[in-house]
Amino acid sequence: MPVLMRHLGVPHGRRDRYFLWAVGAAFALLGAVFILLWQQLAIQNREDIRRHFRETAGITAQRLGTGISQAMEQRFADLRFLKNQFFPSTAGVLDLSPATRSALRTFAAAHPQLLSINIQEATETDLLWSTVTQSSRPMVRPEAFTPMPLHPDEFIGPVHYGRRLHAWVITMRVRIQNRRRKTLGFIGSPLLLSTLALFHTPPEMDAILLSRQNGQAISVWHDGQWAPPTTPLPPPVGSVELTVPNVPWVLRAQWSAAAEKAAFWAQERKRLLLLAGLLLVDA
Repeated sequence: MPVLMRHLGVPHGRRDRYFLWAVGAAFALLGAVFILLWQQLAIQNREDIRRHFRETAGITAQRLGTGISQAMEQRFADLRFLKNQFFPSTAGVLDLSPATRSALRTFAAAHPQLLSINIQEATETDLLWSTVTQSSRPMVRPEAFTPMPLHPDEFIGPVHYGRRLHAWVITMRVRIQNRRRKTLGFIGSPLLLSTLALFHTPPEMDAILLSRQNGQAISVWHDGQWAPPTTPLPPPVGSVELTVPNVPWVLRAQWSAAAEKAAFWAQERKRLLLLAGLLLVDA
């Protein structure tokens, strides 16, 4: 460029100033290109992180939902076995003879996962008998129970705090009928909420909310355990919602703005260091 300016008759001092200005402008333009490139990469990185969070939330909710469904089915399978074994439809009546009670106590003792075996009358107002000593008044109102989608004679109730157990439990029961499908009573057993399904939550997920289909909260999976539905959570910035297979419940895996921001800057710090190095070289 100095040669061109000399041919154009530009004085030597002015040529130097033009040259320095042109070089400075070129470096400034190159720096601006670096910054614009970083901004575009940052925008793309933020979109990739949000997409990753959504995919992770979907996989997490799906796996946890499968675990919950299997745990519920196992407990209902126990109750079905007890109903068919001790209260078959061919009996026609609800037999609570001393022999039946003794056999149920023996079964409960051999299966500690059954916290209690409860027999309720057909009117649903009184608890007829239980393997443990408790009030004859049911803790859950009849209208609070929801039938299972594939098994209308099997019901789940709301989660409540069992004072006797000092733990949160899920109420479950199966209808006992005769051959004419007349309801003779119900057999039930509570399920410890803490044993519903154990799952390792990815660090991106702040919590997973388990609720009924009407939106009523059941529990929250938080910090590696099932917590009460009233557990305070950070406001979510995104979530993925899935239905629990064969159970009238909904899972919502959610994450906060803080989690999304932490993931963003964990990657952007490396790019910022590279950008700073390029700008220093450019300077």
